[in-house]
Parts: sequence; structure tokens; C-alpha cells
Amino acid sequence: MSFAARYFERYVYLKNGIVESEPDYDTSIIVTVPAYREDKLLYTLESIRKCILPPVVTEILILINYPASEEALADYHYRQYNQLCEWAKKFSTFSLRFYPLLYALPSSDAGVGLARKILMDEAVRRFEKINKPDGIIVSLDADSTCEQNYLLDIFNFFNHQPHIHTCSIYFEHPLDGDEYSPDIYEAIAIYELYLRYYVEGLRYAGFPFAFHTIGSAFAVKASAYVKQGGMNRRKAGEDFYFLNKMMLLGGYGELNSTAVYPAPRLSNRVPFGTGAAINKITSGSDEYLYTWNPQVFFILKDFFTALSAFYTADRPITYHALLKSFLEQYHWSDVVEQARKNARNEQSFVKRLFHWFDGLKVLQFIRFAHQHGLDRIHIREASLEFLVDTSNHVYHLNLKEILQYYREKQRHTTFCIN
Repeated sequence: MSFAARYFERYVYLKNGIVESEPDYDTSIIVTVPAYREDKLLYTLESIRKCILPPVVTEILILINYPASEEALADYHYRQYNQLCEWAKKFSTFSLRFYPLLYALPSSDAGVGLARKILMDEAVRRFEKINKPDGIIVSLDADSTCEQNYLLDIFNFFNHQPHIHTCSIYFEHPLDGDEYSPDIYEAIAIYELYLRYYVEGLRYAGFPFAFHTIGSAFAVKASAYVKQGGMNRRKAGEDFYFLNKMMLLGGYGELNSTAVYPAPRLSNRVPFGTGAAINKITSGSDEYLYTWNPQVFFILKDFFTALSAFYTADRPITYHALLKSFLEQYHWSDVVEQARKNARNEQSFVKRLFHWFDGLKVLQFIRFAHQHGLDRIHIREASLEFLVDTSNHVYHLNLKEILQYYREKQRHTTFCIN
């Protein structure tokens, strides 16, 4: 039985493959690129084409997709598909092969989640044909570019660390230039700092699953992808839910030696994510300018530090009233008792509790805490809490300077789950 047989029986979306040609036996990396109304798709593909190539065959699957109900968009996407086919014929080589695909998604499910799923399922199908469970599936967006060492470093990262199954890839949004207006560059600085502050707060708290969950910047082995049930069909937030599921498997790390550069563009296609955030910020919303109070991470730190004490339960364990109220909704005492019954030792017990108190539960608690007492505070004030350098000069830094600090810290800090 193949490594993906059960997955194809239960979870695959399309029963048949959509790439006509057979994969080469040396294929080891498949980059998946969903594209919907992407007028700068070739910028992304040219960025890949200029990469230093690893000593294997790399495929690039580009799914030009649109809702079947949007007939007005069909002609645009057909034209783009035909142009892309000509481009692929011209620039594909033995080691780097571009495969344009066109698919009208069912209107009820049309969205980035389904597009990613179709592509990643297809990557699994191709790796299954050559019996390569360790084949690497890379997720990239059609509005992103990458560093020249992108493909080579992805290959080396997994090749040199066989225990790693999934990774988040370092990213940076452009903060200046002529392509976008100044207010958009200012907005993306706020949004990226918002993301990095959140991850830094979780790491301060000692949360083991504190990684960025960016759809344009991750990679996963085919065997791990099928083991965890594959990508979901969510129209937004598909990356968050998928990567949090992959973290629970273990073998999750960060690839920081290369970078992806997502575009800071406006978008109304999804209710949250980069495009939606830029749209809200430039429209005057303070949703991202005022962020989570650092106090919530202090509460979590105290709680996570005390988790092992629940194993013996030989003394009363106190923790913040907000957290207590939140956990009571989920019958925390029953969760602890169940973990205690099934744990082999204290370490296993704590691991089980963290699998319950996962990334989604943490985010739910943070929202709960701010709905029941904690005030959001300005992103600049909040992010200063986690600066290592507490000398007076840091309090004069602007948002972009603080963001650069977070970038440097996170790019040069290795975080992983074994």
C-alpha cells in the first residue's frame, strides 16, 4: 500500500490528477501557487526562475482558479492561462518545470483554501507515483517573490534535518518603494509588527507552538501532509488552521536562511489576512493599531509555567481569574483528569495539555480576556514590552524601527518542536 492510499480514499478533493505529464523520479520539491485575479503572477514565477536550483527536479504547479459562477472572470483567466502556457514552454527546463493549470471552483467552496488543497493534493499524488513520501510540498502565493536561495535552502533544510516534517519560512513585506502609496507601506508596517508582536508574546509566555502561519511561506513533507488529513477548504484562515494542525504532529521548525516577500496590497476577497488588514488600516480602522495587551502574555506565562503542577494535584493551583473563567467554559478539570489518566509521565502529561490548549485555544483566550477586562493598547507601546534593549533610546523608535528589531530577532532565533 502506498503512503497516501488512505488519504486518497478519505480526504482527497479531486479523484483524478490534473497534471497530464508523469513526474520525473528525481522530483523532490513541488511548489504550489494558487492564482485568482493575479495580474502580477509572472513576477512571482520569474522570481522562482531566477533561484539557485537544488540537485533535484523541482516542479511549480500554478492553479489559475475562479468561482464557476463568475462568468465575467472566465475570459480573463483563460487568456492568462494560455499566456502562461506559452511562458512555461519557453522557460521550463529539465530541473525546473512549470505546470499551469486552470480550474473553475464550485461557487459554494471557491476560495484560497480549496485552491491550496487541490494543488497540495496534486503534489501528493505526484510524489505517490514515484514513491517519495519525503517529497517537499511548498506553499507560495501568486503575489509573492522569493530570495535567490529559496529553493536550494528549502531542499537543504529538510535534507539535513530528517526529523523536520513542516516549516514556516521567514517573510518580510516591502516597507517602501514606488509600487504602492505611502499609506499602504505604513499600513503593512503596522500589520507585520502586529503579527510579529503576537508571535513574540507567545514565545515569551513559553507556548511551544509560537510560529508564524503565513500561507505564502511554509513547506511540508508529503507524508506529514497526508498523516494530518491535508489542507482544509476554508475561504480564509486556511493557513492558520492547517499549520496549527501540523504543529501538533511535531517535527516543526523555522527556515530563516531565505525569505519570501508577500505584496502589501489591498484586498476585499477575504475577511482577514494581509489584504483585508491593509484595507482596514488605510480605511481608518484601529483594529491592528491597537493590539493585545502584554498582560495577557504574562498571564499565559504564569499558567504555562505551572502546568506540570496539575500532574500530581497535591496542592491548590492558582491562576488568573480571567483564565479561570475561560477554562471553566471548557470543563478544565475534566481535561486535566483525562490527560492525567492517559499520560505515561509528567512530560507526557504537559504535552497532552498543550495539545488541548493549542494555537486556536490560545487565540480564543486572548480574545476572551480582552472582551472581559483587558484593554487593547497601541501597537508601539505593546511591542516595546518585548524589546531586549530597555535603554531610553528604544522609546524614541518609530514603528518601522521597532519592526526591524523584531525582524532581526526572529530571523536569528531558531524555534522548533521536536
